Amino acid sequence: MPPYAKQYALIAGGIAALGIFIFWRSEIEEKPTHYAALSGKRPDVTIDGFTLQCIDGESQDGWQLAAARGDVFQESGCVTCSNLTYRLLHNATEVGVLLAQRGEVDQSQQIAWLHGDVQGTYAGLRLNGSEFRGDLRTKQVLSEKPVTITGQQFTCTAQHSALGLDEETILLSGGVTSEFN
Repeated sequence: MPPYAKQYALIAGGIAALGIFIFWRSEIEEKPTHYAALSGKRPDVTIDGFTLQCIDGESQDGWQLAAARGDVFQESGCVTCSNLTYRLLHNATEVGVLLAQRGEVDQSQQIAWLHGDVQGTYAGLRLNGSEFRGDLRTKQVLSEKPVTITGQQFTCTAQHSALGLDEETILLSGGVTSEFN
């Protein structure tokens, strides 16, 4: 294998991923406005230690979220939570885990947002970032914020990322850099 084959393959893959990611980004919905409306409101119920899950019955893809504390806002159907573990499932098997300081869940839209110092693993790689959005409808976990992905022999950073539950893929875009060990 030529000495720079890995770098060329990564660049070619990055260019292809950028085109796909631009298409995916066009489908990204901003956080619904009702989340801003929750600020300052008192929750209807506060729960210590709970688990929520959202799984597609046909493919068995989805997520499971466990949190130390949750505030339930019944009118909007939202739950805000702290100190949470977000497990990514493909064919009912765990393929990744993200740990976050804070999060919000909208089960009616099948979406979870993770915020703060978000760390975890996916497809055998370590992930670090500050915000991720899991969407069961598209079977993706997206980040509009910088992310670092570390494997055994490399570290990549990017401004945006998309984790695909179907193929256990990670697409990076925006200022992608990589360093091989």
